Amino acid sequence: MSGKSSLSHKFCSMLSLKLPIIQAPMAGVVSLQLAANVSSSGALGSIPASGYDLTKSTSSLVDALSTFKTLLPKTNLEPGSSQEGCQLPANMNFFCHDIVQPPNKTQIENWWSLFIDSYVETFLSTNPGSEKSRLSEIKSKGLLNDVQFSNGNVSFKEFEIATEKSRHLKIANCEDPAPIDELISYLNHHPELTPKVMSFHFGIPKSSTINKLHDLGVTILVTATSTSEARLAIENNVDGLVLQGYQAGGHRGNFLVKQEDDDNLSTMDLFKQVKELLDSEEIVRGKESVYLIPAGGIINGDDIKEYLKLGASAVQMGTAFLGCPEKLKSGSKYAATNSVAKIVSEKIEKGANFQLPSTTMTPLVSGKPARTIVTPFIGTLQKNTKSPGTDLPEYGYRYKAFKGLNTALESAQLDETDIGFYLCGKRYGEIEVGKSAKEIIEKLGEELKGWEA
Repeated sequence: MSGKSSLSHKFCSMLSLKLPIIQAPMAGVVSLQLAANVSSSGALGSIPASGYDLTKSTSSLVDALSTFKTLLPKTNLEPGSSQEGCQLPANMNFFCHDIVQPPNKTQIENWWSLFIDSYVETFLSTNPGSEKSRLSEIKSKGLLNDVQFSNGNVSFKEFEIATEKSRHLKIANCEDPAPIDELISYLNHHPELTPKVMSFHFGIPKSSTINKLHDLGVTILVTATSTSEARLAIENNVDGLVLQGYQAGGHRGNFLVKQEDDDNLSTMDLFKQVKELLDSEEIVRGKESVYLIPAGGIINGDDIKEYLKLGASAVQMGTAFLGCPEKLKSGSKYAATNSVAKIVSEKIEKGANFQLPSTTMTPLVSGKPARTIVTPFIGTLQKNTKSPGTDLPEYGYRYKAFKGLNTALESAQLDETDIGFYLCGKRYGEIEVGKSAKEIIEKLGEELKGWEA
């Protein structure tokens, strides 16, 4: 075991991993097949669960866990265990943001003005003089009626509130769904479908929920972007922290401060600050250790080894998997993963003559800060925003409306104007297009020779 950090070895041993790598959940991108292939290859695959509304039913989530299990080879079991008694080698990821109110009339009007104006302006950049006909087409096809401002991302906190409400109603002999209790009860009776890890983005579940999940043998991870968030998570008895640096792709997980007050720490700076915090203060309260898992700007084995040498338990990688063929298939011709891979492929073909688009962190599309490729539409959207405080619908409602608009415009087949939202990290230009998740993990394993558990 020479050369390995003790926490890395402990983390891998606890989860029966060959490599200290977690595949980032990447909701809307990661398929169950991709996650299963990662887990089958010795790392930890992640299942995005943010799209499941447990207040309506837990069955869809249970179905996903069952499907994931069927995608694993039968040999992917812990030594000496039976398939029925073995926990699922997966990380199930939930969003745990604060609950927001539905948009008001002014917010909806502001959204339409910003997004339609930006779409038309992007269209006119390649089709000058067509503004009136384009607006007429949009209205005549009824596209404005196809966009709904409903909540597309239900928070885990809503599941907790619904569960508390149900408990009180049961005292009064009334029945109402109790999503957390129902899920935990099901998993308690089906350990083979209980994920070894559950992780939370945008916030922390209640301590009582964490304790119940611990009773199932589940390891709890929470995303932190600052030492303040790390401290709060540890005080709530989580097992590990996904330390998300500013260069990471996708939605930023900060929950204690707004974007304008974010310190925008790099992955390395955040990791060092949180490790120093753990080394210098008695905040671990009865725990032998807190697992530190840096995320952001990690593409290859050298990046991983650098963090392991500094005491990381594992790393989380997302952008590296954006070129995988197993990624989630989308009906959109501008599916995020396809576009990232397409851009990188074009760079390879054209060489020095092709400049990769940069990335930016913007809350405009979804309502929460997210790192995305700067397409002409995203650039126009940023330019047309009067101020960072523009009154627009909140996260969930805004994101759902954007997805609806994107789908409506593509379905109408008006033109080739791309209004996609392509989430990826700053180093997306280094992805290997066409490599499967298994091939990526195998290559990382070769680069980590001497570090595997």
